[in-house]
Amino acid sequence: MESQRFDLFESVVAQLNLHDILPIISGSFALEIISGYNLNAYVTPMIIEDEQFNNAAALEETMYGLGFSRADVVEPVFLIDQLTIVFIPKSSVEELIGHELPSIYNFVHTMPDYFVLNTYDLFNIFAALIASPDRDEDSRQSDAQKLRFMQQLGYIFDRYPVRQLSASSLLNEMAFHFATPQDYTEIDQVIRRSFDEATYSTLIEEQQVRALRIEQPNGQLPIEIVIKFNNQIIGYGMLSDAQVAENRDAGRIGVLGPVVIIPEFRGRGLGWRLAEELEVSARYAGYAAVIVMGWPNYWRRFGYHSPNEIPTTLQPRFNMDLNYFMVKDLYPGALMKMDGEVTFPKAWGYNQNEEE
Repeated sequence: MESQRFDLFESVVAQLNLHDILPIISGSFALEIISGYNLNAYVTPMIIEDEQFNNAAALEETMYGLGFSRADVVEPVFLIDQLTIVFIPKSSVEELIGHELPSIYNFVHTMPDYFVLNTYDLFNIFAALIASPDRDEDSRQSDAQKLRFMQQLGYIFDRYPVRQLSASSLLNEMAFHFATPQDYTEIDQVIRRSFDEATYSTLIEEQQVRALRIEQPNGQLPIEIVIKFNNQIIGYGMLSDAQVAENRDAGRIGVLGPVVIIPEFRGRGLGWRLAEELEVSARYAGYAAVIVMGWPNYWRRFGYHSPNEIPTTLQPRFNMDLNYFMVKDLYPGALMKMDGEVTFPKAWGYNQNEEE
């Protein structure tokens, strides 16, 4: 990324901060900040709160005071030297990527202050744009290239911005890895520690995880990711296969869980970060949708819905409160191609009334 252009960008953000505007940077420019590569992203999308976006007069006054001129278009696009900034309301981005933008899960830059969308959200943005029928073919090809770029550089696991200054963040000391057989014994211990105090524990969760590794179709292992701190595993997550009664070439559907963090590291956003990594990995592995069984008020924030909230006939092949059976599509429209009952792997231990 060109240093001069980035320095100009940061000086503009510093002035915006003085006007109580704390932008979230998205699109290709955010990917440049995270990767350090020059992707020729001369348009800088800045996501701002809806009330700031809707106050057009105050926004124009602020930008004019910074020396910008406004482009002759309907959208709030402002230009100066090498920098073109387009402002986007937060609500429209949340609709595009399918969940809220909780700032704790974004990269935070200080002095000046701004957020950068993490690569999970960038993946969702580019994937949604590719699927949009309103985009021209050249733009869709460009967005597809960004996704390939993220995959080739190993963006399954989020990287930190090149100019990240939040050195005190605990996440700087965390490492996310795909699990290996050498990790299995330690994973058992992490699962047991995480479930020992849970009133809903089956007391055999680690045995279920080991069974899931050998029960997947075609001998393909489930997706397993660990979080390591000081080379010790402190978090673990799995995504395994499920089967849908009517799956009209919609891709695979996976079951998220368990997703566990040992007690002393809870409450820091690591559980959801782990779930994010599993979802991104699931996209690359060909999954089109994910199921999770959990608290609706938590998972709904991140794009999961119970069947009675969305147009889908999916339901589990066992009795449970459907409010706790949450589903999410990883591609637009994926759930519209899946109908009927979902059969979980036998290792989950549910009574699914299958014929022997």
